[in-house]
Amino acid sequence: MTESHHSPNAELIGQGVGNIMSALFGGIPATGAIARTAANVKNGGRTPIAGMIHANYTYADIVISDAICIAHSL
Repeated sequence: MTESHHSPNAELIGQGVGNIMSALFGGIPATGAIARTAANVKNGGRTPIAGMIHANYTYADIVISDAICIAHSL
């Protein structure tokens, strides 16, 4: 997509490690990393920092959603 050299094996290894770690903490392994990468590239993200920022926003969204649900149930 970016027409530059990249290491697809590194992304797959990272996804595998992430899936193993999520299982250790009670999470459900998923393939969202590849979809997030494609969304980043299509929207102009060209560096690993773009992926990290996107991941942090996704995490913040989950935390804020949980806080809203907890506050709503009180």
